[in-house]
Amino acid sequence: MKAALYVRVSTHMQAEEGYSIGAQKERMKEYCKAKEWEVYDIYEDGGYSGGKIDRPGLSQLIEDVGNFDVVLVYKLDRLSRSQKDTLYLIEDVFLKNDVDFVSMNENFDTTSPFGRAMIGILSVFSQLEREQIKERMAMGKHERAKVGLYHGGGNYTPIGYDYVDGKLIVNDYEAMQVRELFDLYLKGYGTSTITSMLRDKYGGWPTATTVRNALEKVLYVGKIISNGEEYEGQHEPIIDDETFERARQLMNQKYKAHIKRTSRSNHPPALLTGLLFCERCGARYFRHQQIYVYKEKREPRFWYKCYSRHGAPPNMIKDPNCKNKNYRQKGIEALVFSEIKRLADASGQSFPSGLAENNNADTLLKQLEKINKQVARLLDLYQLGHVEYSEIDTRIKKLNDEKETLTEELSRMKQNKLSRDEAIEFLTTASDMIDNGTDEEKRELLVKLIDRIVIDDDTVKIYYNFS
Repeated sequence: MKAALYVRVSTHMQAEEGYSIGAQKERMKEYCKAKEWEVYDIYEDGGYSGGKIDRPGLSQLIEDVGNFDVVLVYKLDRLSRSQKDTLYLIEDVFLKNDVDFVSMNENFDTTSPFGRAMIGILSVFSQLEREQIKERMAMGKHERAKVGLYHGGGNYTPIGYDYVDGKLIVNDYEAMQVRELFDLYLKGYGTSTITSMLRDKYGGWPTATTVRNALEKVLYVGKIISNGEEYEGQHEPIIDDETFERARQLMNQKYKAHIKRTSRSNHPPALLTGLLFCERCGARYFRHQQIYVYKEKREPRFWYKCYSRHGAPPNMIKDPNCKNKNYRQKGIEALVFSEIKRLADASGQSFPSGLAENNNADTLLKQLEKINKQVARLLDLYQLGHVEYSEIDTRIKKLNDEKETLTEELSRMKQNKLSRDEAIEFLTTASDMIDNGTDEEKRELLVKLIDRIVIDDDTVKIYYNFS
């Protein structure tokens, strides 16, 4: 009988429970020896959470199903901490392919009715334990906020501060930028203009949303917010109360003016502006209005259209021959919001595979490597005397321009990335915001969650801002 051994340990579990991957493997090998089972292979996932099944070792195990007779784990929650995923793996992957499942610690297997019943029961308790851990973590964050301590962790430190020993310490260089941001805004500059000014002067500040978020962050006046409640923080303020309140009032005035302007217009807001890209030529999509005349009535209809296919303006055209598909505004926005809702529904357990890729950084890195090889090959030809430099100069310049663009894109992606926990926290209100939120709130939701949306005829791919 051939056995496939699966072992998993997260770094947290190694530290807290004291059994490593090595310890699990040794005990499982001894178990196989006692059972006179042949070890087909050992599948490992070190440092991966049990809350989702998207793990390299487990994926390979699933792919190899049929080459062995039984799957052996040290403990049931090593396979998964989700009841739904556990039952899916055992019933729909293993048993469906005539592969039994055995868990050493619980001392049962799927060859007996009792073992099958116990799997369902233990999975329920595993799920309960995970939910309790999440609840304790949330309570811990709230308790930190109540005593004035920042509860975002070191992975997401707000601009203007450093996170040192669990506390926020003012970063003088970044704090100077935050003060300049508020000063520029109160002088009448818009958030997009401020973004460009700060980026050109200091770097960073990837989007206007980053600037708007900074203007609304009560953290800068020494406050901490948790669960909708405001507490006095232990950190040093960067902005005084009067400056912050003036900026807040100005934002409210601008927002009311914007609502007043848009309420007088029949034009729906273009919520996907800046997020849509053409897969075929690399150009952006923009919202295009067409007037239809029916029975002497003029009716505006709105489409998202590739700049290259549109043919203007010249600086936005990548390929004048591009024929990528146009999309009705209502249709593609409804599609994107539907996908976000589906993601929000699944975020409590695991991000759904196949819905969309989290990011395309790997693709960009591979393209950078390809460009470097092409440049090196051209230079080798020149050094060997096989070609004149004038013949390859244009090609090298074109490759270097593409390389610079890819490098900037990678940098932008890194700066604008949400952690998985931040994304899940933000997704908890996503469905309600989509159904009941203002256009401004829906736009903020899209910009925070989505890196880009790529269109290739009938295929629409969403790349999220999750690290």
